[in-house]
Amino acid sequence: MILFLANQIGGNHGNPSANLEILISLLLTQEKVGIIYFSRNPIPKTIDGKKIPRPALDFSFKKWPPFEKHIQDLVKRLKRQQIRLLISNDCAFHNLFKFRIFKLLPNLRKIDRVILTQIQTKHYRFPIPKEELLKRLGEYDHFVTTSKNVIAEWRSFGLKTKHAYSVGNCCNESETENLVKVNKGDLRKKLGLPQNEFISVCVATLQTRKNQKLIIDNASWFRKNFPSDLFYFIGGISDFGGQDIVDQIQSPKNEDNLKLVGEVEQAIPYIRAADLLILPSLAEVLPISILEAMALRTPVLASNVGGVSELINHKENGFYFNVSNNEEFLECYAHLRKNGRLRSRFAEISYNKYHAQFSRKRHEKLWSKLMKEIFNN
Repeated sequence: MILFLANQIGGNHGNPSANLEILISLLLTQEKVGIIYFSRNPIPKTIDGKKIPRPALDFSFKKWPPFEKHIQDLVKRLKRQQIRLLISNDCAFHNLFKFRIFKLLPNLRKIDRVILTQIQTKHYRFPIPKEELLKRLGEYDHFVTTSKNVIAEWRSFGLKTKHAYSVGNCCNESETENLVKVNKGDLRKKLGLPQNEFISVCVATLQTRKNQKLIIDNASWFRKNFPSDLFYFIGGISDFGGQDIVDQIQSPKNEDNLKLVGEVEQAIPYIRAADLLILPSLAEVLPISILEAMALRTPVLASNVGGVSELINHKENGFYFNVSNNEEFLECYAHLRKNGRLRSRFAEISYNKYHAQFSRKRHEKLWSKLMKEIFNN
C-alpha cells in the first residue's frame, strides 16, 4: 500500500487542491492507497469515465496534538496493511511518525519515503530553521515537486536527497471544461460583474508573498491610463500581511478600480469571466491559478518566479515580468490591454499547451511512471 500523508486534501487553495489531484492519480495506479490527514474534500467516484478506487485506509486527525487513543487506533490499522511507500506532503506528521509510529511499527522505518513539496525556497517563511528543514528532508529517499526550476533552487538551498523528480500539477478539468463553454458575458451577469469593462483578476491568498501590493501601488497609474479598468482580488486573508492588503484595496482612493471579493467557494468562474489573470507573486512553484487560466482560455500576466516560465513562454502564450521591475510590469499590462487579438492568441496557445503538457491524463501517467520507477529501484 502507498501511504499518503497530507494536512489537507482538496480545497480552495493551491496546495490542498493539488493534493486531491495527486491522490486521484495515486488511486488510479491500481496500487492500494491509504490516506492520513486533518481534513479532506470528497473524492470523485469517477474521472474520465474511469471508476476511482476508494482508499484502503482513510484516517483523520481532527485535533492536534492527537489523543493517545487516536495514535493507538492508527497503529492498529497500519498493522493490518502491507505498506510499500510513504509519501508525505511538506513533512506532514513528520515528528509523529519519527518519534511515535516508527517506534511502534519499526518495519515502517525501512520502507522508501517520499517528500512531496509545493514550496519555493525564495521569500518563503519557514516555521523551522533552514538547518532543521534540510535535516528533515534528508530523512526521505525521494524528493518530488512540480517544477524543474524549483528542484534546482532546492539543490542550491542545500537539498542532498539523491532522487529528485518533477511531476507537474493539473487542475480540476471537470469544472474547467464546463466553464470554458460558457459565454463570458453570461458568466459576468451571474457573478454580478460589469459587462463591458476590462477586468483583471488576481486569484491568490491575500498575503505578502503573493504580492498584491504591486497592483495596489500602481492603482493611480491604472486610473490615469485605463480609467475604466477593474481589478478584482479573490482569496482568503492570510495572517502574513493579509489585513494590510485588504486595507489598501478598500482605501477610498482605490475604490473606483480595485475590488475585494475575498474567499469564495470556487474562483474559476471569476478567472473564466475575466479578460486577464494577474499573478505578481514573489514566490511560486507551479501555480494552480495559472493552470486554470490556461484551461479556461484566459490570458496570463505573471511574475517570472519558480515554475511560472514552465507554464508561460514569454511573448508566446502570455507575458511574464521581473518581479522587481515595476516598469516592465506596467509595459506588459499596457501591451496586453491594448491588443485583443494578442490576448486571444495567447489564450488559445495556452489552452492547447495545458492539454498537451499538464492534463489530468498526463498527470495520472506521470504518477504511475514515478511509482514504478521508485518500486523498481
